[in-house]
Amino acid sequence: MRIVQQDLPLGIRFSGALASTAGMEVLKRIDMIEKHLGAPVAAYGDSWRLRDELSRVAADATEDDWDGDGSLALGVESLESATDLISVLPPGFPLPDVDVGRRGELMLEWRTGNRAALVLSLYPDRSIGYAVVRGQARSFGREPFLGFLPEVVLLHLRSITH
Repeated sequence: MRIVQQDLPLGIRFSGALASTAGMEVLKRIDMIEKHLGAPVAAYGDSWRLRDELSRVAADATEDDWDGDGSLALGVESLESATDLISVLPPGFPLPDVDVGRRGELMLEWRTGNRAALVLSLYPDRSIGYAVVRGQARSFGREPFLGFLPEVVLLHLRSITH
């Protein structure tokens, strides 16, 4: 274990002990995300807020059992998928809430006031799980993430946000 103190990308200040190299790897990936998203931020309007939220959530989930309930650490591949997904979100869509799931996946959630929600789970195998709730109706599935939004995910996103 080593003690580090450093300024991280996106304004995160870290001081403390890192128990594994996995945590450092996630922090390095955050730096890559910042560099990746730095130039196109203006093109995506408020995506800088989503980028900041991703970095905050990722920094909190760098080790297994980060939540005290045995959850797995955020997978680096999930973080990379989220970065790629942000870059292909159509302009004008509202930004989602961000969280980390129990299996190390990154979750993006859109909610509307009338019992409607879409949750995308970005898994380390570069797939996107989706769950949609509209009143009593429910739909879910999993699609490969190949660098663009799968059509079924885009349709659900449009139906929830517009």
